[in-house]
Amino acid sequence: MWEASPTPITLNLVTRPHWRREIGVGDASHSQLVSPTDLYGLLTCTNRFDDSVTSSGGRLPIRGNPFGDIRVSNMDADLQERLVDAAIGARAHAYARYSRFQVGAAVLTASGEIFTGCNVENASYGLTICAERAAVCAAVSAGHKKLVAIAVATAGGHAPCGACRQVLSEFGPAMEVLLVDADDPSKIWTTSLDKLLPEQFSL
Repeated sequence: MWEASPTPITLNLVTRPHWRREIGVGDASHSQLVSPTDLYGLLTCTNRFDDSVTSSGGRLPIRGNPFGDIRVSNMDADLQERLVDAAIGARAHAYARYSRFQVGAAVLTASGEIFTGCNVENASYGLTICAERAAVCAAVSAGHKKLVAIAVATAGGHAPCGACRQVLSEFGPAMEVLLVDADDPSKIWTTSLDKLLPEQFSL
């Protein structure tokens, strides 16, 4: 349990799979590692993702989340559920013979249509197709050039790789990104692509 502190506890969430918790009391400070499970439990003690967390000693500010701001999705709840379900469904078709790491993705177009993709691996590893890019290709092949959101389903709720972030930025540089823990779909981290990929490359 988190105990009351005479000064705020700042979570410096710098990387996964662990975040570093910086604790300062008076002139003294130290840091501890926080696991994703502990972090999720801390965030959900208020029953919502927020920019601060309630403890017995008041509200604790959270800064520097690696996925951008931890916030409630701007998306309609029904639409978010459809997008998440589509990503989880696509993950079931993943061809992950080599890594055993299944990924499903679902993109939402500006016109409200959803397209899905899964990762397709190859014996020549560099030829592997990521789920996010597969979903983008499906949408573009159907004539859509503007994407407003993507849900990515993985074990643990991982973020897209750098290559996928750049491809996504071509069609929605600030799209909403839902990172879904496929092992427990109630755990969804919400951020935006411009937070995941600042200083995007463009011509």
